[in-house]
Amino acid sequence: MKVSTKIDQNAQTPNIVIFAKQKTAKIVYLEHEIQSVINHSSLFVKNQEDYQQIELPNIDRFYTEEHAIYCQVNGQHYKTQKRIYELADFLPESLFIHSNFSVRNH
Repeated sequence: MKVSTKIDQNAQTPNIVIFAKQKTAKIVYLEHEIQSVINHSSLFVKNQEDYQQIELPNIDRFYTEEHAIYCQVNGQHYKTQKRIYELADFLPESLFIHSNFSVRNH
């Protein structure tokens, strides 16, 4: 299988096309995986009052504070609508590390 990129100055949005003699199980799997990468490449977050879309590679970390989930991007903090278990399902396995930490007062 060959992978290539064609630059088109008139293209409005990126477009991925697979050329094949027939649609095989391998092609269907590849389509599914590509769509999954596209669907999971960004996250909607909220700063003080505005929602915005952030690309996953730009997110430095996720953390919890007062029962809410936040992400940090270049020193800015944004609230996410996703819960920890949703992030675990949403993010690629190579990017998600879940750490529990608790403080006990005596």
